[in-house]
Amino acid sequence: MPAIKALPPGSTIGILGGGQLGRMLALAAARLGFRCHVFSPDPESPAFDVAARTTIAEFGDTSALLAFGGDVDVATYEFENVDVAAVERLEALLPVRPGARALAVSQDRFSEKSFLRDLDVATAAFAEVGDRPSLDRAIATLALPAVLKTRRLGYDGKGQAVIRWADEAAAALERMHDAPSILEHFIAFQREISIIAVRGADGALAFYDPAENVHRNGILHTSTAPARIQGETAADARAIAKTILSALDYIGVIGIEFFVVSEGDKERLFVNEIAPRVHNSGHWTEDACSVSQFENHIRAIAGWPLGTTRRHSDVVMTNLIGGEADDWAKLAKDPDARLHLYGKRETRPGRKMGHVNRVNRFDGGPAARVPRAVALEHIQLAMPEGREAEARAFYAGLLGIPEVEKPANLKARGGCWFQSGELRVHLGVENGFRPARKAHPAFLVGDLAALVHALNAGGHPVRIEEPLAGFTRVYVDDPFGNRIELMQPTAPRK
Repeated sequence: MPAIKALPPGSTIGILGGGQLGRMLALAAARLGFRCHVFSPDPESPAFDVAARTTIAEFGDTSALLAFGGDVDVATYEFENVDVAAVERLEALLPVRPGARALAVSQDRFSEKSFLRDLDVATAAFAEVGDRPSLDRAIATLALPAVLKTRRLGYDGKGQAVIRWADEAAAALERMHDAPSILEHFIAFQREISIIAVRGADGALAFYDPAENVHRNGILHTSTAPARIQGETAADARAIAKTILSALDYIGVIGIEFFVVSEGDKERLFVNEIAPRVHNSGHWTEDACSVSQFENHIRAIAGWPLGTTRRHSDVVMTNLIGGEADDWAKLAKDPDARLHLYGKRETRPGRKMGHVNRVNRFDGGPAARVPRAVALEHIQLAMPEGREAEARAFYAGLLGIPEVEKPANLKARGGCWFQSGELRVHLGVENGFRPARKAHPAFLVGDLAALVHALNAGGHPVRIEEPLAGFTRVYVDDPFGNRIELMQPTAPRK
């Protein structure tokens, strides 16, 4: 690869798109001495507040785009729905990193899956859909359940419909509003993870630790690093990322989402999608790493050496959606909450308004890390059939108790098994399910205030009931109505 001259501080970086990712890129660039010029059609773009210069114009406005290109030294984009033709026009004037090819591949789900298939990267089986006959053929080929998705412009769960039975096909196709679509066979995954990778202008590669993701209503709710996966699985994620970055001759940060599937005592990865930009599931890097994904993207596109991706803390990132950001005053008082608000002027349901990172810095390696909670007893509860995802979101995503493989003698009961140190929670599937409202399993938690906020933000109201000498304790119902007791000692335990 020919040498690329690094841009000196004082150079101007152009950003196509003015959302929160553009805002965080501009902030990272400013720390390194760069100026940013943000181009966006939205006059209320939150990135405008932190940019040195701005352009308000449609991406198809050629004269505005050319003027923008003449004012910047390198350009990048902060979301993948930027017009590919606009990027190609800019590439004739100056470096655009990553380039138009990565954008074109990721904008179309069929093109993306075909690209990955050609690289021998595992994905869900898929088929192109344009009408009802092609949908019927795809269902016959792939089998159900499956997910019908628009080929373009779908994100945060939009433009998708699950087809479990053949008689749901017509309604699913109607939800696509005649848009070209793709049918993907449904993968029964154990968990979802993502990896944030970066490739420098000199071809250097770096990878952040994979994070485990929990979605709520189709929107990313939490990302937890490190993910609960085998070391070999993390190595596989890095190898897949390297293959994709090399094939695209990519420069910058990329986010790659995976499904993790258990195959005996091994784990297998299936790529769900790629995002040629900084990624929501990498926001944890701002507070748990010395160099964030945003700084590393700026370093890469400016031709600088990549920064370290080493993680110095365990971390849980929680998105603040809609009115959840209204709790900013409470979050600001929390000494363990690293609050990031995006400056958006209008709060709307489903809109990402900010995020909060909760870090647990470790010293002395993994053996020295303190678990989030320990149990006073082994806990056996019940859950309805088919709601494992909700159990994982609550016990793993919110309470931070890793899910593990169920012991052989309990596998027949179904459900989920969670364990961290001495804490064991087993939720078995039972006929005639009834929640354990009178059972109060006791957890000793390290940071009750942080956990209470996460539970409230996750839609699980916490109640304070009778006091207990030497402890602060609260109660919360899990998604199935099982009542859980959480306690924090008021003085150090001997």
